Amino acid sequence: MDLVPKQSREERDGQEIWILSDQLVVNDIIIVKQGGAIGGDGTIIEGFGTVDEATITGESLPVEKTIGDTLTSGTVVLSGFMKFRADKVGNDTMLSQIIKLVDEAGASKAPIAKLADKVAGVFVPVVMGISFLTAIIWLIVGADFEFALARAITVLVISCPCALGLATPTAIMVGTGKGAELGILVKSAESLERMRDVDTIVFDKTGTITEGKPKVIGELWISNQEAIKIKPLLASLEAMSEHPLSKAVVQYLNQEKKEIVQHYEAVPGGGIVGEVKEQQILCGNASLMESKGIDLLQPNLVVQVSQWEQDGCTVLYVAKTGECIGAIAIADPVKPGTKAVLEQLHKMNIHTVMLTGDREKTAQAVKREVGAKELIAQVLPQDKEKKISLLQSQGHVVAMIGDGINDADRK
Repeated sequence: MDLVPKQSREERDGQEIWILSDQLVVNDIIIVKQGGAIGGDGTIIEGFGTVDEATITGESLPVEKTIGDTLTSGTVVLSGFMKFRADKVGNDTMLSQIIKLVDEAGASKAPIAKLADKVAGVFVPVVMGISFLTAIIWLIVGADFEFALARAITVLVISCPCALGLATPTAIMVGTGKGAELGILVKSAESLERMRDVDTIVFDKTGTITEGKPKVIGELWISNQEAIKIKPLLASLEAMSEHPLSKAVVQYLNQEKKEIVQHYEAVPGGGIVGEVKEQQILCGNASLMESKGIDLLQPNLVVQVSQWEQDGCTVLYVAKTGECIGAIAIADPVKPGTKAVLEQLHKMNIHTVMLTGDREKTAQAVKREVGAKELIAQVLPQDKEKKISLLQSQGHVVAMIGDGINDADRK
């Protein structure tokens, strides 16, 4: 609930004013700048930038956004400037709907608890009747009142009708409490009960199977001399960007000496372009290089890049004054212990599935490393539920494990 900013910057009659986010109405024009959180769901009408949607999607890499793209309440603008029209506000936003679902689930009862309540509804009055009848019979046969009352109480104590209604909720309360101590929150008693029937577990990839933090795992340069010259310049340029890939490069290069950057430009969906020590430096994907007319068909480079891509890495090319001089491979490392967890699940005869929005080649590399039984790749966040429903329609009882709010599912 704290993800939504308390105030939003609204454009009204050509002026920028701050208003409470819960006072926004549909069609308001909202302005968000670098570092600002988004106060409603809407559509961009002006500007562009990168948005951290990890709180909703779980994906660690920011998403490039431009005119016509949608924004989600609770996400954060990492770079750029955007003006968007509010389409959903307040309780109608995606985040509010998710919060509402969790609230409703918390008040639910497990099916076994409902059954116990029904049985107790019959059992308790029957036992009370038998106890009363026991006392009457003993009084009729001549026993004194104290003796007859003791026998009636004995019937109640032995049958213990109250325990039937108390045992199930007590067991659920103790179980969920113990889970909370271990960092496991159970949203409903029904979910807890259904876990025993799970035969298929679906894992989100980024941030769940992998660490969710990109790291440089390799580099290749046309010569050592070029590498020595370019690294301080590249580190200085990359330090200008807030993009996770740029941060990974800066951390890897670890250059203490910083050069003055004369020019810097972020190319959405491509990379960065800049000028350092009067030399034009480019660092980005193949599309950026091709748009600048830079030849990437160097034999040794092509072979290594092909291998990196086969291993599921993201490749950044580096160019200086119009010539490609090297490439850097970045990957999202698998969390330690992930493979062991999947192996244990397989021993329990549980089918494991990896579900991700990443491209097939990248996802296949991670699948091979962790040993998942099945892979579903290139899935949009909003389509994850459809894939879960498809598995359920095939007769599976499915559990979904992820680190994003969009990985939660009422089913």
